[in-house]
Amino acid sequence: MPDLIDICMCSDYNYLKPTIVAINSTLLNSKYNHSFIRINILCDNVKTKNELENLLVKIKTKFPKIIFRISVFLPSLKLKQLIKKISNNKKSKKLGSYNINTNISNYSRFYFKEHFIDLGRIIYLDSDILVLGDIYNLYKLHD
Repeated sequence: MPDLIDICMCSDYNYLKPTIVAINSTLLNSKYNHSFIRINILCDNVKTKNELENLLVKIKTKFPKIIFRISVFLPSLKLKQLIKKISNNKKSKKLGSYNINTNISNYSRFYFKEHFIDLGRIIYLDSDILVLGDIYNLYKLHD
């Protein structure tokens, strides 16, 4: 039996279209059996999740065997406090990466295992990429 390839991604409302492009390019270029590809996505809120589910319907018509799992990332109080601390820090505001460091969605990638407890080995893909090769080639690099 082939390996299940778990692909993990994060998305917020502003990145819905790039997320769909990344998923579509991954699937179009994959020769691996699509029944053994599972895409796990963490979203920033219910509105994003609902919109993403609507967009994925089109992909499901082209790739009916793909498994999609979507969960809403609700940051802990500790994480919210950390981000508030960063956003109140005058030095961090001067940095070019200030908006990145204060966006809760950027921290969700560290919480996949809490949302999808059955994950083993994963491939994490940023939402703003274009996959031009077979995802299996990346997956088998570990071997």
